[in-house]
Amino acid sequence: MTRPKARPDDPYVAKLVKYVPTEIIAGYVALSGFIKLLPGPQQFTWFCVVSIFLFVLTPLYLSAATREPGKKSSLAHPVTGALAFAAWVFATGGPFERFQMSPDGSSGWYHRAIGSIVLVIVCLSLPLIARLFPQPKAG
Repeated sequence: MTRPKARPDDPYVAKLVKYVPTEIIAGYVALSGFIKLLPGPQQFTWFCVVSIFLFVLTPLYLSAATREPGKKSSLAHPVTGALAFAAWVFATGGPFERFQMSPDGSSGWYHRAIGSIVLVIVCLSLPLIARLFPQPKAG
């Protein structure tokens, strides 16, 4: 299992694309479709289980998929990938739909528009966030 790793000389957009864990997000989208077929009361529980499981799996998967033989791994890719996944879950609703804002805004705090705003801000920031994690020295 290999996956492209962001390099320091990659253009900003290339880094952004490489940091988003598309495989994990695709799995989440597929599982979301199945969860929505369940009875309403069970959906929240299953969205929580799947979201937490995939959130924990994301850095483990990315760490293994971006490992290069003979080189130390950076935490940049696993951490930014987990943040990107969390932003996707928030944007698509999932377990947060339980806290949906009422049409008049008098109750609830979640709205997909807020999720979309968070998703764009987080994903556009991934290459900047990755700079917080130093690249390990070769050897």
